[in-house]
Amino acid sequence: MADDNEFAGKEPENGAAAENGAKSERPARKDVRDKGERRGSIAWVRNTFGIYRGEFKKITWPTWEDLAKETFTVIVTSLMIGAIIAGMDYIFEFGYRAMVGFFLGA
Repeated sequence: MADDNEFAGKEPENGAAAENGAKSERPARKDVRDKGERRGSIAWVRNTFGIYRGEFKKITWPTWEDLAKETFTVIVTSLMIGAIIAGMDYIFEFGYRAMVGFFLGA
């Protein structure tokens, strides 16, 4: 049998301490946050966009030459796939018309 003093001062995981009126050891939420940083405040928005700006500076952006090569590749690949789909559509349409003409005698 476990000793009752073993769990002294620890908050139960199921939230029973709040129901029993026991105090939690965690600090209140306002103590955790910085003094000037409140949700919805302009300082919070500035801080968030400052973080974004710092992360964007870390990105390795492609050169114009790389961008042009990749764009050309995408355009050529799209045209090739479009031509393949158009060819298949033509073949299926021809086959469909042949079958309809054969079975209906038109």
